Amino acid sequence: MIVDFKKLNCLADYADEVFQHFYNVLLSNKVFSKYFTSKDQVKALLGKQQANFIATLQESKADLNTRYYQVGVVHYQHSIPYEVFQSGTHLLRETFNETIRDKLGDSQLVLLNSAMFDYISDAMAKGYMDMFIRNEKADLEKILCMTRNVSFGTEKRLLIEHYNWMLDLLRAIEQKKYNALDELLLRQSSDPDTLYSFIIDHLEDVDES
Repeated sequence: MIVDFKKLNCLADYADEVFQHFYNVLLSNKVFSKYFTSKDQVKALLGKQQANFIATLQESKADLNTRYYQVGVVHYQHSIPYEVFQSGTHLLRETFNETIRDKLGDSQLVLLNSAMFDYISDAMAKGYMDMFIRNEKADLEKILCMTRNVSFGTEKRLLIEHYNWMLDLLRAIEQKKYNALDELLLRQSSDPDTLYSFIIDHLEDVDES
């Protein structure tokens, strides 16, 4: 069965509203907000990501793969932890899903939107992990330095656990232990004691006004 993501073109009409809300959430959250340095940076990122998403709605799956592979590379180059951009993508997907339900009332579009985000998330993960393998030692050192610079107890502990998880992940990739790789990726998305889950849990603290 061929899935046509271009049926989601109607989402372009709501992109401005969704991305404004998305960035309000990010900036109001103590985990996400530290990755933004100024209002000008936020404005530039908001415009770029919104334009990127609208372009996505016009592209083939092959083009989507190329575009979002590069997005994964860029997140790695900016030292954004894997779970941070993973949870940000999840938040954006769910915000669009809520918009589809509220504005369009179309359950099939919700499923299609979720499928598209799954597809582009896979491409981003591939770009990120390829860069990780290429630069593993430097990356692990950066994560280790982050743990030394963080004083907040829970986050510090989770960063250390993230460092160990990345080390295990690297070993599994290098040794081609694909079963172990699957288990490690599943652990990060389902284990309640991870940096990813810490971010999701703290979304409740966001002031959305």
